Amino acid sequence: MIGATERGFGEALTALVLGIDELYRARLPRTATGLQGEGYVAINLSRVAPQGLSSYDEARGQCKELSRTLAALDLAPDRKVYFQDYLASIETFLAWQYGESVPYPALVQGLLGVQGEPPALEPLLGELGTLLREAEHTGDLPEMLQAFEAERTVPASEVGRELGRYLAQARAFVHERLFPLPSDFTFGVEVVSGAPYNAYCDYVGRVVRVNGDVPHTHEGLKHLACHEAYPGHSTHILRREQLVAAGEMTEDGLLVVTDTPTSPLFEGIGELGMRLVGWNETVAERISLSVMRLRSALGAWAGTLTAQGRLEEAKELLVRYGDASWMHSRLRFLDMPLRRPFIFAYHFGDLLVEEVRAAAGDDSRFLAGLYDRMHSPASLRRMFSEGSN
Repeated sequence: MIGATERGFGEALTALVLGIDELYRARLPRTATGLQGEGYVAINLSRVAPQGLSSYDEARGQCKELSRTLAALDLAPDRKVYFQDYLASIETFLAWQYGESVPYPALVQGLLGVQGEPPALEPLLGELGTLLREAEHTGDLPEMLQAFEAERTVPASEVGRELGRYLAQARAFVHERLFPLPSDFTFGVEVVSGAPYNAYCDYVGRVVRVNGDVPHTHEGLKHLACHEAYPGHSTHILRREQLVAAGEMTEDGLLVVTDTPTSPLFEGIGELGMRLVGWNETVAERISLSVMRLRSALGAWAGTLTAQGRLEEAKELLVRYGDASWMHSRLRFLDMPLRRPFIFAYHFGDLLVEEVRAAAGDDSRFLAGLYDRMHSPASLRRMFSEGSN
């Protein structure tokens, strides 16, 4: 059970975050819908009331007060690091929203707790090229990638049905091997058009929306089933609901906040899904995982280039290793202010989770730490570092 002091701090943090979310949403255009209309808080399952805030200045004062409170608390080392990182991220967010000039790399690092420079592409391109040649493709990398995906692409009319099938398979594996799931914890599938994403999980509505404009391979749909639902986002959120209800997690676990150090963990858990379920064994699956890691890196590069006003370079880079529909979807995503720094969460969250999983050694211990505690990148590393609690 969480102690009363830590529980109270989690409630105070939750109230502050929800208060900031109200300030942010008040400035959104009334016409904003979908992801455009999402606030600082993307999902709120908490019953804590938002803290009444009149301005970002007042929010800054409350954030500093929470930092002073935290300094006096006796918490497990990883918990203290987590809360410190969360509050530092809020400070960055408030400075950004207040209109202060924050360079894009510093914004990414300050909000998410990961590096703000995009990753080197050469190792990712080399790994993918080796796998494609192993599958007997020839030509340059874009040609081999295009040929591989053409062989594996699901007809557009069958995308919804196939994703539903993979969701059912992933759910069965998770229920039997990882986390028991309630019998009614299932998700429908909705195929949409013009979306700024490949897929999106509406946790509350219990539906996974998939972008029908973008070509999907069988392995790509397996990835979406795992990332969005089992054992990814939806399973992660469900677990957090269960733990808060049992008094084993603080109230901030009931929030999904767009630009905080929780974001790389949220996305890293999603990216880990295929490997946990065992869909990383065939050559096609390994190629698909390599493609996804490359494209998440390309997203980070596109975020950097668009932040620098180099839109044409971003378009050229994205379309070289994906088709035009995927490129346009990524650019729609990056056109949303909150999502431009967030795009780093996919690639670096994936790398972070794999790094710590290797350090932990034992998967059952690792998964308990990953799912059963809220984390920042630094707190996850701290939890599994040598000699940590």
